[in-house]
Amino acid sequence: MSSIITNKREQIEEELEISGQKIVDDFFSNLKSVEGVDPEIADILLRLHKENTFSDTKIYNALAELKKEKLASGEN
Repeated sequence: MSSIITNKREQIEEELEISGQKIVDDFFSNLKSVEGVDPEIADILLRLHKENTFSDTKIYNALAELKKEKLASGEN
């Protein structure tokens, strides 16, 4: 009986992990379509998420680079 409970618990934990990952993946995949979200920023965040490099430093550096590119091209 104990092994049945343990197996069921492991199955539920695995399903929750998959569901949680799917929620996060869907969030980043759909971020560009959220009203008011800059598509270029959404693309950066999605790329960092897919590369599994989503960190404060990576986000800051990518956004700083985008700002630098926009300033160089005369965009605001």
